[in-house]
Amino acid sequence: FQAEDGIRDYKVTGVQTCALPILAVLGREPTPREREILGSLWEEQRTWFRDHPEEATRLLSVGEKSRRETLPADELAALTVVAATCLNHDEFVMKR
Repeated sequence: FQAEDGIRDYKVTGVQTCALPILAVLGREPTPREREILGSLWEEQRTWFRDHPEEATRLLSVGEKSRRETLPADELAALTVVAATCLNHDEFVMKR
C-alpha cells in the first residue's frame, strides 16, 4: 500500500484517507471503532507534522519513489503513519 496512490485512486482527502489501508489490504471497510481510532491517530499525526514540516519531509523522503509535491506533506505523512500502524495489526499480518 502506498499512501499517495491510495489518495489518487480513491479520490478521498483528510481523515477519510484512514480507510485506505484497510480497503487496500483487507478488501473491506473499517469498522466504526477502527475509523474512530485511525481518525484520531491521523488527526494527531497531521497536527504534529503540520507543526514539524521538516519531519514530514524527512519521513516522505524515504523509499524508492519521490513524492508528488501537489499533496499536502502533513496529510501524506499522517497517512503513512496510519498505514504503518495498520500493518502491525493482527488481521493484516494474517492476511499477508
